[in-house]
Amino acid sequence: MAEPKRLHEAVEEYVTYRRPRVAATTATNEAFVLRRFAAWYGNVQLRNMRPDRVGEWFFGTAGVLADHVTRDARHRRPITPATANYYRTRLNSFFVWATKRGYLRQDLLADVQPLPVTRRVRLQISAETLLGLPGLARDERDAAFIALITNSGFRASTATSIRVGDVDLVGGTIRVRVSKSHLEDLFPVSADLAPALAEWLRKYTLQLGRPLTPADYLFPARRPAVYRWVTLADGSKDRQRTQAGWRPDRPLHRPEVVVQDALRAAGVEVGAGEGVHTIRRSVARAFFDQAAEAGYDGALRVTSALLHHRSSQTTEVYLGLAADRMKRDTALRGQPFLSEIAARKRRERIHVIDKASGAS
Repeated sequence: MAEPKRLHEAVEEYVTYRRPRVAATTATNEAFVLRRFAAWYGNVQLRNMRPDRVGEWFFGTAGVLADHVTRDARHRRPITPATANYYRTRLNSFFVWATKRGYLRQDLLADVQPLPVTRRVRLQISAETLLGLPGLARDERDAAFIALITNSGFRASTATSIRVGDVDLVGGTIRVRVSKSHLEDLFPVSADLAPALAEWLRKYTLQLGRPLTPADYLFPARRPAVYRWVTLADGSKDRQRTQAGWRPDRPLHRPEVVVQDALRAAGVEVGAGEGVHTIRRSVARAFFDQAAEAGYDGALRVTSALLHHRSSQTTEVYLGLAADRMKRDTALRGQPFLSEIAARKRRERIHVIDKASGAS
């Protein structure tokens, strides 16, 4: 039998175990949920934990599904059912791991079942608006970044991790590493994207004042202008303001803000959670619609390839409707329905009568 393990120690052991096995974002999110849970529950031995106590974290009067206080002493509003299900998934993964190691011997989620979630219609941007977004960015870097994601549907983590050496405009490809799917891809550069990237690389070189290197981030972090004291030739000091610029050794920070600013400039009302994924959903829908309208039977599968999804079901979520629902919409929107059925029945009866009359 395994030695008794306390909750806080077990959480850190699990986080260390998971970090090299999952995408960086997944590891960070898991650690956040588990540490938040452990801070609430207390540093008890795992074998002394109880299902009803775990249930209180979700459903208690001060649980996360009610107004509650987090470990940083901040008052928080209730989390959504979708977030609660995500928390449950993260805890379940941890508890399964602990059970396999002999730290646990009971189902601590027995009182916590997945909650029903109503999928809301998420914001999607038209192709015309997507095309104009780069022109609404505040500088050349942001314009090129928006041009990239509107022509690829990349996740923020994928787009910001691209280095200059990954871009081959002659060959028409960008080498991308998709951490969430654990794959590498030579992604094609569209005719709309190629000139935007070429122009940014030209301006990037000029603004750095040196040739770009393969290791430079394609979309660098911003170096703000600061004031510094400079010693002059006569020994006196002068307070001077340095020029703003780029940090090619660091990637663009907060890409969501870059996208949100451009969306607002386009007159789009940006709600909570909208940003790069809004562009990703919109690109997916535009790409799917184009393929479907062209009569391509594999429209859903090729859209999954665009998004680097392992499952077409995930792609359907991004599209906002399944392929069959799209066919339904085409068949119903602006078309006669019951009247057409009734008219067809009348035509069939008339045809039968005419045929009978001819036979007689």
